[in-house]
Amino acid sequence: MPDRTPGLDDWGSAPPSAPTPTPPPGRRRAVLSAVAALAVGLLVGAGVAWLTTVGDGDPQPPASGTGTTSPPTTAPADPTPSSPPSGTTYDVRSFGGAAFVSADGEVVCNLIPGEVRCDVYEPRYSPPPKPASCQAAWGPVVRLDRNGADYACVGDAALLPVLYPADAVTATGDINWFDPAANPTVEFLGQQAAGLGPGNRIVLGAISCTGLAVGVHCQDDAGRGFEVSLDRVRLSE
Repeated sequence: MPDRTPGLDDWGSAPPSAPTPTPPPGRRRAVLSAVAALAVGLLVGAGVAWLTTVGDGDPQPPASGTGTTSPPTTAPADPTPSSPPSGTTYDVRSFGGAAFVSADGEVVCNLIPGEVRCDVYEPRYSPPPKPASCQAAWGPVVRLDRNGADYACVGDAALLPVLYPADAVTATGDINWFDPAANPTVEFLGQQAAGLGPGNRIVLGAISCTGLAVGVHCQDDAGRGFEVSLDRVRLSE
């Protein structure tokens, strides 16, 4: 009988592959131990590498429960507001009087011996009823004299403290007291007038007038007087 090598015709397909041999139990345990040792070695190496890359200046995570908290910063307190500067007093006895406008440009006053009057050209306050004896303007003018402070019934207007133009046709009151370094130049009725700065005071005899941010306050030595502005009048007896 002739020898021959088996072929495809004998198997009907490719020859079956040989089964993979199963390692004995002792060898399997050795392989698993080697894999576990390799994994532990990799973890230890990674930990050493991380420790060596953290420098003194690098942030390090604080241990749980041991981290410290910086004390909260407190905003600096606002500085205590300084007291307003004391105003300048102008004694106008040598001038015989003074004319001035309030710093807000709404009130014009004339101070003469024994009397001061202040005019508000377009007041927004409501004066008391006009007395039957008054046949002139009532309401825009308040006056302080030896009889006290009250609304005045007048038929004229206060002299304006015009600084310039020098040839102004408007009658001009005494402005010799005016110090431009401490008082404002105020536009009044289209002209530049001498304003009485807030806190500054003009004195003539027993009567003094003090400039306010809004309006003027005038009184005598007995405490009688008025505070007048565009919006209100307060009389004190």
